[in-house]
Amino acid sequence: MKYLVYLIITGLLITSISSFGQNAKSKEKARIAYYSAKKEYSAGNIKKATKHIESAIKNDNCLEYREFKQKITSSNAGLASELTRMISNTEKKYKKQDFHGAYLILKEALEAGEKAFFKESHLMSCLHSNYGVACIFHQGISKRDGKKFIIISKKDLQNAKEQFDFALSYNPENYIAKLNSAYIRYILKDSTSNKTGRKIVLPKNYLEEEGLDKHAGSSVNRNSNLPDRVDIIVESLFDYDEILLVADISGSMKELQPGFNNSRIEIMKGILTYLLGTKGFPVTCNLGLLTIEDCSIPPLYSYATTKTPRDSISNKIPKFKPMGSTPLNDRLIFSEKLFSNKNKNKKAILLMSDGMNTCGSKYTCDITKNLYNKGIDIFVLTFLLANKNIKAFSMYDCIAEKGSIWAIDESQQIVYVENNIWPIYQFLIPTEIRPEGKFSCAIDLPCRPEINKDNPYYVKMKE
Repeated sequence: MKYLVYLIITGLLITSISSFGQNAKSKEKARIAYYSAKKEYSAGNIKKATKHIESAIKNDNCLEYREFKQKITSSNAGLASELTRMISNTEKKYKKQDFHGAYLILKEALEAGEKAFFKESHLMSCLHSNYGVACIFHQGISKRDGKKFIIISKKDLQNAKEQFDFALSYNPENYIAKLNSAYIRYILKDSTSNKTGRKIVLPKNYLEEEGLDKHAGSSVNRNSNLPDRVDIIVESLFDYDEILLVADISGSMKELQPGFNNSRIEIMKGILTYLLGTKGFPVTCNLGLLTIEDCSIPPLYSYATTKTPRDSISNKIPKFKPMGSTPLNDRLIFSEKLFSNKNKNKKAILLMSDGMNTCGSKYTCDITKNLYNKGIDIFVLTFLLANKNIKAFSMYDCIAEKGSIWAIDESQQIVYVENNIWPIYQFLIPTEIRPEGKFSCAIDLPCRPEINKDNPYYVKMKE
């Protein structure tokens, strides 16, 4: 009889464990479909997005997926992605020398932005600046002696200046608009000199007088194997009282990071050193450290946010060596005890990893949801490329539900990869404009406006 009871209990346990494993797999499958739905939606492919979200609901009929299906036609989110596509299409028009086509697209983008995003001052600044550039090029192509050029009338220059003034009224710190505005004002002052054929070049002292003598891009030294735009991370977590740095030092971190001549773990060391330095997190923020290494051992480095001097963390970073697999789930569960019990403190985890959990069968999203319920937000910096590894990114998508996801692209920049964030880029006026007659200017082709991708403005929509 006892043996029979033992067999029944054993059978129930096996069934329960098997069911738990299957449930986790179904949830992971649903999460991948949900992530794919958001990618298609951000690209404007509503039918494909609907198909993916229905697949997600079939595998896991949770409220999050049902709500996304209901909100999939959100006009503002659709418009945000549409603005990004418009600017991308404008760049293509410029490359094909279809300048009037580019003008019409940017005019439409500005009008659409004014209707839906008039309170988004930084976005409106970008749109006005782009439209100002388009005003200079919309007259069409002229020919003389077998050479192609564009005539720019004084009225075009004045219209452009007006748009740059609008841009700076929305955001006085818009560096690209400042550069464009300074150049146009100088041209308007210089273009009536009737020195046909001479290019108009801003003298260095003029830029200095305008406070524009510095390059618009990042000040990060690329030779240090530190990506550009690490400041995005600092800005995003600036207001947190406690931040736990969770560093993946598993074996795969020894691989080379695309775009660098160094490994992922060395890049991570550089980022951590920056975040712990004078340009990193404010001194008022308490920092802790937790490492992810092999499944069979406890964390090699584990320091609470409540009582760890920054020097103690900094001194450990050079000792990181890649080893083992990725017990991400176990470390996320463990991380809770490394925070204080002060409910009023804003708490966050910055997870730096090149993969997902490889130990055990627990569902990562359930673990992170528990952390969120206890007031701990999670941000992810991944060393995987954003256009690949759908399965890993589907997990990051739920891990960073209340945070952000960043990746390091092949141009050595840290970029947002969330599907509800759209970058809005700006164009720079080419500096090859020359006077043409007494009251107009010209620019010789193939010169065209160049897109500047150093400092985009990000439009983020809540789902």
